[in-house]
Amino acid sequence: MKWPNDLVIGDRKLGGLLAVGVPQERFVVVGIGVNLGWAPEGAVALSSAGSPLEVLAAMLPEIDVREDQSDSQLCEEHKSVLATLGSRVRVELRAGEFLVGVADDLDEKSRLVVVDDNGQRHVIDVGDVVHLRTQ
Repeated sequence: MKWPNDLVIGDRKLGGLLAVGVPQERFVVVGIGVNLGWAPEGAVALSSAGSPLEVLAAMLPEIDVREDQSDSQLCEEHKSVLATLGSRVRVELRAGEFLVGVADDLDEKSRLVVVDDNGQRHVIDVGDVVHLRTQ
């Protein structure tokens, strides 16, 4: 995964995941999009993975397994598959502003923590993250 919601293979986007919580109702609506037969330029598709129903049938048991995990277990699993952590990144913010640094952690609300070149920590709610190549 690439923060906040991209599903990637290598550095190419396979799809996306979106979860919207409704705290007062204690439920989350989750949407997943996966490139199956076609992908935009620069992305990747699972063209040999089977039909959409077959892919869904393979995904659902993996989602159900997580129903019994605690919030802290889910957070740790999320961090363990997040390709962004430890990477040098450029975060494109609003109004043409950007931040360059190392993606250090996720906070308790899954916001990205970036440490810039001066050692200052920034907590990012919204931004487009570009993974930078190391020299």
